[in-house]
Amino acid sequence: MEDILQPLLVILVGGLFAPLLTQIVEKLYAQISGNTTPEKPLPDDDTSLKRKKWLRFFATAVAIQLLLFTGFFFLSKATYFDKNYFPTTERELIREGLKKNKQYVIPRIVFKIYSESRNGVALINNIYKGKGINYCTLVSIDYEIIALKDFNSEKLFEEYYNAIDAIDVLQEPGSEIEGKDANPQPAILTYQLTSTLKKYERRTITTRADFIYNTLPAQRTFFNKIIAGTNTDIFYYPNNEDDVIGELEFQIISRSLDLNTPAKNDVILSTDDGKEITLDPVLVESRDNGCLNFKIITAKVPRLLNNSKVGIKWSWR
Repeated sequence: MEDILQPLLVILVGGLFAPLLTQIVEKLYAQISGNTTPEKPLPDDDTSLKRKKWLRFFATAVAIQLLLFTGFFFLSKATYFDKNYFPTTERELIREGLKKNKQYVIPRIVFKIYSESRNGVALINNIYKGKGINYCTLVSIDYEIIALKDFNSEKLFEEYYNAIDAIDVLQEPGSEIEGKDANPQPAILTYQLTSTLKKYERRTITTRADFIYNTLPAQRTFFNKIIAGTNTDIFYYPNNEDDVIGELEFQIISRSLDLNTPAKNDVILSTDDGKEITLDPVLVESRDNGCLNFKIITAKVPRLLNNSKVGIKWSWR
């Protein structure tokens, strides 16, 4: 807002004081040049002298106007604007989104992944589709959305979950109106979200899905590195659609698994140019209160640019 308001105030104040500034310029010109205020020259005046007088008067007027306008501009910044307006990441994301003609921007995404053994699975006899369930995750994603247009009960975006090694991926209720699964494959879930938002309205959009496993594979790939063992899981999030995304946070939560302390390379950000950046995940544990004991691994990415992909892996004893 200040990008528009401040220049308008400068122009307004300059316009109000324009007559006074004109009088000041004329008086200063008369004192500096030793002449009276230039009047329209008579026909017999020298043309060259006339041109020099008017050019000198015009230059003096412009210089004084610029000096006063510049002084007022910086004075207003120091006394009001710099104290009442602050640059934020959201503003920069909105500017980028508008430049890219996006319908929304995402200042923050939080992945809450509840990783549980069969002891944490609420299934009768731990059986699903005739197979025993030994491991599952509930993936809950919170998208902080700022709309860049009005949405009137229309498509916001399409959600996509993929768990290659799972028996099934089940859609769980989220915060918005959700369509049915549009992909018949058991390990892939994709559906449309419908919402109503006003332009520049901010809202947290939540989607959820269950990943159900008979067992995890003995060998998996994590950013071209082979990971061995059935007690390790991984999760990726790619920005393949040029979404304008700010901070991204992972929270791996478990009450039934004894999560290992993560290593630095357990979270990797792969950029558009192929560079891999390792991040620092942190493990926190609840106090031994005899009730809801848990372990949580957290990691944050400050910015997820186009064609970047972030992944996290975690293991347990």
